[in-house]
Amino acid sequence: MDIRILMKIVLGVLMIYQLGFWIKDGIKRAFNSVDRNIVSRSFDWTITYFIGQLILVLYLTASGILFGRFIWTGLYLISILFLPFTVIRVTKALRSYKFSPEKIDLFNIFEVLFISVLSIYAFAYAFYNPLEAWDARSYWFFRAKGLFYLNTISPDFLKNYSYDSYPLFLPLITVFFSKMTGAWSEVYSKSYLFFNMLGYIVIISALLKNLKVRFLIRMLFLSNFVFAFQYRAVNGYADIHMALFFIMGYFLALLYMKNIRSEKNHFLLLLSTLFLSSSGLIKNEGMVFSLFFFFVVFIYTFLKKRRDILPLTLNFSVFLLIIGHWAVFCKIHGLHNLLGGVNVFIKYSLSDMLFNRLPIILKTFFALINLFHFIYFVFPIALILLFLKKVKFDFFQKFNAFFIIFFILIIMGVYLNTPLGLQYHLDSSLDRVLFVPYLLLLLFNSVFISKLFKPEIEKQV
Repeated sequence: MDIRILMKIVLGVLMIYQLGFWIKDGIKRAFNSVDRNIVSRSFDWTITYFIGQLILVLYLTASGILFGRFIWTGLYLISILFLPFTVIRVTKALRSYKFSPEKIDLFNIFEVLFISVLSIYAFAYAFYNPLEAWDARSYWFFRAKGLFYLNTISPDFLKNYSYDSYPLFLPLITVFFSKMTGAWSEVYSKSYLFFNMLGYIVIISALLKNLKVRFLIRMLFLSNFVFAFQYRAVNGYADIHMALFFIMGYFLALLYMKNIRSEKNHFLLLLSTLFLSSSGLIKNEGMVFSLFFFFVVFIYTFLKKRRDILPLTLNFSVFLLIIGHWAVFCKIHGLHNLLGGVNVFIKYSLSDMLFNRLPIILKTFFALINLFHFIYFVFPIALILLFLKKVKFDFFQKFNAFFIIFFILIIMGVYLNTPLGLQYHLDSSLDRVLFVPYLLLLLFNSVFISKLFKPEIEKQV
């Protein structure tokens, strides 16, 4: 690979980080108000980078819709404006850093090396292979290619697709990196997904640390996550990116609810809102999941701390404002998805659903199971032990269990009533719609298994 291309992609990553720089101090304050253990430099940088992606998408959307073209000059000026602040911050951090051999953490060093080895495949695929997945190549990245050459958001261009109302989060990020490399390429235009993948690993690792998951169990589930998701993450599927952004917003909201008595946790709610909004801008499913989750958070806040209803309402307004602009755009220009005009509430008889359709769903599900999906079977064991009063669930586990069951029921309901051919619908989507419950199961099961073991002598990191 041309080293100059790599440097341009890295420069693009740094520019996006610059866009999220304004929220950097708030990130530290938010986590320090509830839990200092979760904040590390890598986690801090990762959150800043992903918030920068949202700002980039909103900027390109606004310029493309309001001015009829992407205004790149303004983007470059914004990045340059924040450059001195970044240089000052990095300089201060380097000056204040003091190397101390006794502070060397062998567990962290091993984890970094472990993740680096696991990520070699993702790096090689992202930087050396063209797209293979049909959805990625023929839909998401072909849209990005059209936006790149048109240099604007054209409703007439989007209407050429069956899912023309799908949001443009990933296509617009792809357009930006194509602009950075100077040309469209099926290989290099997707290379930035490798850095997204690394960010997801950092986030999952930080969440497992915060949940006090033991080191060896954390390594087991991290490797499970990497092997199960790295191919899809760097191959252009939007589903895994939607799921990870949703999980991050979900976890931040849980931290807010867990520490709802604190007077300094409102920034956690804002961070959660931004990630849930990003999830809704990646795929419409993320918007549906986020709306329901906001409803649950609202009910919980109303019961526990009513004076926080106003901040929560303001955050929900921010959420609606961020995702609402795309809904309004689609409504004005007549964009709709494949099911537009189709009765999605087809009623099948109960006997047909239970004895004809449900066996097909279960058969397809078990056909997808492989070595990396063992976590699906830990959850029912945990529920049985809970019923027998052999284990106790904490706040996080209770909410996680509730949403796992909720998502499973929603997925089952969609397939039981789908107006499309059932087997076709299952074969083309089931493995992808399971991403959100899979990640919830990963967090739930890692905590559950960790608590089954007696306290270990090994250091908790």
